[in-house]
Amino acid sequence: MTLSKTFQPKSDVRLYVGTETTFGTAAVAGGTWNEYPVKEIGSLPQFSMAAESIARRSGSSLEPSGGVNQNPCAGEYEVEVTFYATINALVAMCGWTFEDVDSAYILAGNYTKPTTWFDATAVGAALPVTLLFKDAGHVTDLKYTSCVCKRMEIMGDVTADGGLLLVKGTFYTAYAPVEADLDLSSQPTWDSSTIRKMCELVSGTTTVDSLDILISSFSIVLEREVGRLPIKNAATYIPFGYTMGNWTVTGTIHSPKADANTLSLAEEFYDNTTVPIVLTMAASSSGAISLPTVKLDSSQITDDDQLRGLDIPFRAVFDESDITSTAFSLTMTD
Repeated sequence: MTLSKTFQPKSDVRLYVGTETTFGTAAVAGGTWNEYPVKEIGSLPQFSMAAESIARRSGSSLEPSGGVNQNPCAGEYEVEVTFYATINALVAMCGWTFEDVDSAYILAGNYTKPTTWFDATAVGAALPVTLLFKDAGHVTDLKYTSCVCKRMEIMGDVTADGGLLLVKGTFYTAYAPVEADLDLSSQPTWDSSTIRKMCELVSGTTTVDSLDILISSFSIVLEREVGRLPIKNAATYIPFGYTMGNWTVTGTIHSPKADANTLSLAEEFYDNTTVPIVLTMAASSSGAISLPTVKLDSSQITDDDQLRGLDIPFRAVFDESDITSTAFSLTMTD
């Protein structure tokens, strides 16, 4: 048999994000679709199941055919996508991750898990999306239904990616991936909003514990576990819905400068008090990432080429004296 001479460049793959109205039902071709600037797409799972070993039959030294099982009733899939941090991508990610669709986009102590993560339910403000990877399948498109972002990371480094900020999302779905052509009836809306940059961080209002800190890189991660509720339909293996775990908000800031301000932080590394972190950005547009109540984690001095640097890990929490207080807040204007 003659081998096909058709090869597929990965540069041809494009990601379209479709807004769903009903949980478990993919966005239709004529629905609302957006395209954000993608830097990198991780591995794309197909509808496949792990071959799992179960209890081995007594008296057998090898695994019999019945001792290895593929279980489509427990299918869970994850896709990791790194976007350039445009204002629209940052705002959209907040909706996909912790369902806040109004500025300021906040994760607070009184956060409540959405009640609409169930099959055939109107989604409301809980924003599952359809991810359509155009031309990513063997010969067609790959579509993932009712994806929720379980991990969001905002990061920047003055020495990488041209100093542009990135936002990475880990998307979860318990609905089987579908490989089929889906020709949209109109082109998705292309995101042309401003990409935020490390050089936009404003001296004097980019602070840790209200101290002006020179920052060369940072990372902020919002993360929770998402799981599958048992099977609803034995013919299609669809889930009854999703379960939602608890949040952790962590991160790290790197400063290449040793001065009185970094020295003043030393006490905060061990005295169990909280400090605020604010990253203020201003250029052609403005914005800020605010973590009002942070406990600093174990820091360490590092070597940065010719300089000594300081890594400042942290965990963001809410103020337990006020259940409505904020652990993470994002404001962005274009």
